Amino acid sequence: KTGRASRKQREIRILMAISICSVVLAAALLSLPSFGPKQAIAFHLQPFTRIKVPQRLLSTYLLGERSNTRRGQQQQPQTRKIRYSVAQSLDGFIATSDGGYDWIVEDTSIDMGYYMSKIDTLLMGRGTYETTVATDFGRALFSSMEVYVVSKTLGKDTMLPNVQLIDPTKSKLDDVVSNLKDDQGKKDIWLFGGGVLAGELLAAGLVDRVEVAVMPVILGQGIPLVLPPASKKNNVVKLNLHSAETFDDSSIMLLKYDVES
Repeated sequence: KTGRASRKQREIRILMAISICSVVLAAALLSLPSFGPKQAIAFHLQPFTRIKVPQRLLSTYLLGERSNTRRGQQQQPQTRKIRYSVAQSLDGFIATSDGGYDWIVEDTSIDMGYYMSKIDTLLMGRGTYETTVATDFGRALFSSMEVYVVSKTLGKDTMLPNVQLIDPTKSKLDDVVSNLKDDQGKKDIWLFGGGVLAGELLAAGLVDRVEVAVMPVILGQGIPLVLPPASKKNNVVKLNLHSAETFDDSSIMLLKYDVES
């Protein structure tokens, strides 16, 4: 064991020495007009591609973490996350009483493109679907995603061709959503709204993250962020703060919480 430990220490010292030298040289080359940050990063990593370094050691050095997967083992496939991501007024409403959302503040510095790259499925209730599909934005969004609408009253013939209907009177909602989460090889699911469906799925333990963009607006009344199901009025869902970010130009605060399992 002592021999193995000393060999690992020597390997780490060698990596650190190579890294320090490449950083110094990259910093010096940055003064050249044709040498930018991307080239500097590539130059810094280049030595690691030319020497034989154990992969586990290289990943530990570069990423600051070690893989838990042992040699010969396969990583267990992870279930997709359901992310309840909405804009909310300061007093806790996601829409006006009639479903309006023209009060939402726009901020072009919020990187929606990055967020959209992480999802490929939309899940929503009837009210959210009817409000959104009436807009050009909504129809364009729905055409680029898998869309599931939960409703007891909508008919399939009234929906867009690529939209799939989940009727909770014909199939158990928890089971359908669980199957969606277990669908391997796909991206996360955006719980698009509204408060009723969010309340049901939170109570069932099916939501993984709550992401709220708090707008600098007070509505006074409207549709709340979450409406708990009648059968679980006292249900408490505990959250852990994942991140908090403020946008100075719009006064928006973006709060992301992981749901405790």
